[in-house]
Amino acid sequence: MKKCPSCAEEIQDEAIKCKHCGESLNQTQRKINFSNLPRYYQEEFTKISESNEAYRGKWNWAAFFFGPLWALTKGIWLASIICIVVAVVTAGIGGIIYWFAFALRGNYQYYCSNVKNKQLLI
Repeated sequence: MKKCPSCAEEIQDEAIKCKHCGESLNQTQRKINFSNLPRYYQEEFTKISESNEAYRGKWNWAAFFFGPLWALTKGIWLASIICIVVAVVTAGIGGIIYWFAFALRGNYQYYCSNVKNKQLLI
């Protein structure tokens, strides 16, 4: 028995698809090539991938200083739009809080957008 890298449920060692979440184990277990990314993101994505996403990335200064603009350049459009709307509705305070979220979780958001084609809210 082993744990599914996506949902952490127990599955058979020979399983090619998780019976709990439906995730294909061949895709999650293969080595993902990040050579088309800058070195910083290659290292971060490798750490995230090798830890089965337990590691969520470190503080990202570019994401902190440029917030939604940084996110848009990385293809993280959903979080960017939400940040801008929250900033307008809360007279900027919510936007500042969201910028900290970009700094803390930006690398993982970029990883999800790039590798899993999944947009995260925060």
